[in-house]
This record gives sequence, structure tokens and C-alpha cells, in this order.
Amino acid sequence: KLAAHAQQEAVAAARARAQQASDEEQRYRDLQGTGAVSALAHEQIKAAADAARAQLRAAEAQAAAALNASRYAELLVEWNQKFNLTAITDTRGIEIKHFLDSLSVLLALRCPPDARLIDVGTGAGFPGLPLKIVCPQLRLTLVEATGKKADFCRAVVEELGLKHVQVVKARAEEIGHDAAHREQYDWA
Repeated sequence: KLAAHAQQEAVAAARARAQQASDEEQRYRDLQGTGAVSALAHEQIKAAADAARAQLRAAEAQAAAALNASRYAELLVEWNQKFNLTAITDTRGIEIKHFLDSLSVLLALRCPPDARLIDVGTGAGFPGLPLKIVCPQLRLTLVEATGKKADFCRAVVEELGLKHVQVVKARAEEIGHDAAHREQYDWA
């Protein structure tokens, strides 16, 4: 929750910087017509405004990821009270043993655009869902044989509004023989 709050503050600060840069860009654009500002100065101001807007987009994406991760952890604890999804339910354990371990895949994956990933035996959605949260462009298929765990994954996907995620209730042997899934992914 503290991380999500810090991310929201970072977004607010980035939003203020982007607005200030946009205002400055407009001022220079207005002055450029009078000849008081060189084209070079205007281009420099425009570049600074573009950079501030890019920082805002990055801060917003980080804040959304932090909020989604927080909500995912809440859902994991809630559902785990009814169904055995995981033995790890304390906040620190979820952060380290579920999220951080899942995200360690990024050392090799590097979030390529439009990459297709299949997570076979996903259980409660690890590592697939944390990867999707931080790499929203990823196309993700989660495969889980246990119905309640697959239902949980579907609930998380719906609750977080994640796009391009397919949850398949099937065994690994079955999905491996299915032409729709065989040799269709960049990463497994």
C-alpha cells in the first residue's frame, strides 16, 4: 500500500512537470510567431515537453502496476481463505516469494513487444500474472489443471482489467497436443 501511495505521488509530480512543460511549450510557440524565440529554442522546449510527457506515461504505468499488484495480493489472501491456492499468504512472503521471484524472469525476457508467453501449471497465476502486470503488452496464456485455481486466475484477470490474457483449464499434456497452443509461444 505504501508503494502504491508513493507511486501515486510520483504520478502527481510527473503530471505537474508535464503540465508545466506543456505550458512553457505553448508560451514559446506563441512567442515564436513574433520572432522573439528562435526555432532552435522552440525545438529544445518541445523536446523537454515531450520528455516530461514520456516520464508522466512511465510514472502512470508504474502506479497502475503497483495498484494492480496490491489488489492481486489482496485477492490471493481472500481466495486462499476459501481454497488452498498457496501456502504463502503473508505480505512479505507474497512480495518476495511470489512477485519478486516471478519478475526475476525479466532478466531474460526483457518484455519484448507483443511477445506470447504460456505459463503451464500457473497455480495462482505465478509467474504469468505478475509479468503481465509489469509488461502489459505481453500476450499471456495461463494453463492450470485445477478448476478453482483457474477460476481464481480468471477472477484476477477480470478484476484487474488485464487484456490479452487467456486462462485455460487443462493439463500440460493436453495443451501440448492442441494445435492452437503447440509451438505458438515465444516463451514458456
